[in-house]
Amino acid sequence: LFGGSLSDMSELKVVAALRAGENNSETPIILMHSRGKGSSTEETIRAGATVAIERPIKAEPLKEAIEKVMGKRITSKSEVQNFSARCIDTASKTVGAIFMLKKGGLFKGTESVFLGSLLELFLCAMEVYLSKGDKKSAEELINQGRSIFPDIRSRSGERTHGLMTRGLSFLEEEQFDRAKAEFEAALTLNEENVEANMGLGESSHGLGDKEGARNAFHRAIALPGSTREPKVLMRLGLIACRYEYYDVALGAYDKLISTYQMDPKLFYNKALIHVRTREFGKALPLLGRAMTLDEKYEPAKALHKKVRGWMSEMPEVELRPG
Repeated sequence: LFGGSLSDMSELKVVAALRAGENNSETPIILMHSRGKGSSTEETIRAGATVAIERPIKAEPLKEAIEKVMGKRITSKSEVQNFSARCIDTASKTVGAIFMLKKGGLFKGTESVFLGSLLELFLCAMEVYLSKGDKKSAEELINQGRSIFPDIRSRSGERTHGLMTRGLSFLEEEQFDRAKAEFEAALTLNEENVEANMGLGESSHGLGDKEGARNAFHRAIALPGSTREPKVLMRLGLIACRYEYYDVALGAYDKLISTYQMDPKLFYNKALIHVRTREFGKALPLLGRAMTLDEKYEPAKALHKKVRGWMSEMPEVELRPG
């Protein structure tokens, strides 16, 4: 819809009228409007538009809008050509290397060269699927590759790193749809990637999918390798607390405390969560434990004093723990 050519109706009324139609509740609506004219982007979205972009239309915002309503990533011709070229180059080098080894009578080395090249072909083909947003085909290809390369997921580290880098960049720019697509692709390569699950949780939260965010955060905590990266898990606890997913935050600190039982900061941070939810009785023992581990830990001592004061002044106080 073009916001400047909607007869005598405003774009908000047109969008509302479309949404009121019996079969239009889920119909994607992209509204293109001029900067500073008519309703704001936020008002248009609240009225029921799926995406609103400003004119003059630029390629990247339009591409992002179409990707959002289609739920797929648009891959340029040049990207596909690059992937294809890499596949062809890998295949030709494989044939050439095997021919030279065979010609020189070095049959022993032929298998490793062939298998290495075959792995590269698998990963290149998988990138083609992921670039098109076809995670199902990429997953099927990975599963096929497992029969030859049981560690194929761990051997795709370079690809995972690239997806994570792009995902974090999109997350910082608040392009949550694109960030989510990159993190989902990274998890296709390595479903035990703690940071990819965290990124998926943050991007899902940005898209308003609180259940999806909470599930992704819980998966990150439950992964066996999560405690090997205590700073990452601690950051997850802080992120979850900021978004008010207190059950997630408590789960993160419980997992950390189960491994790092002598760190007073962990007990203090967990106590902070209970303070924010006004569960003072649960906060005090944790603060006591933090002070036992480090009697000079001033934040725990100060908060312990505040909590005891709040408990004596119950029932209603406004909490702003530092």
